[in-house]
Amino acid sequence: GEPPCVRALAELFASAGVVCKVPAREEGGITSAMWRKFIGIAAFSAVGAATRATLGEVLAEARTRQLYAALLAEGVAVATAHGVGGLDEYAAAQASRAESLPKASTASLARDVLAGRPSELEAQVGAMVRYAEGKGVAAPAFAALYAALLPQERAAART
Repeated sequence: GEPPCVRALAELFASAGVVCKVPAREEGGITSAMWRKFIGIAAFSAVGAATRATLGEVLAEARTRQLYAALLAEGVAVATAHGVGGLDEYAAAQASRAESLPKASTASLARDVLAGRPSELEAQVGAMVRYAEGKGVAAPAFAALYAALLPQERAAART
């Protein structure tokens, strides 16, 4: 369970009518919640930046949709190797959830890449690659997109 102060704060919010989601209670803990967020944004950022496409465009193209699903699955494998449990259904659930999001959605990393600005490539896609390598987990889709985006990231950093 969560610490008493977290429980008390959640109850206070609930008594005020504010919906309060406590990851420790509902998603397998804060570590699991953080990895879910990381996997989701890293996959969406990587595929969006590499393809220069919106979410709707990514999902409309069968091969690109498969790439997005592969990134999600690789992220789950990396998280699992780092001891995070409860993610068995996450990749499929996130891919399905993407269908309900606005089709014009783009990640800030992708917008920065498109504009030629420095992005969060290292903190998101690069980090996923390093976490995978650190545990000996194969993450070929992440590694390929990271490698493809690195030259532009380096050029943006020089400007």
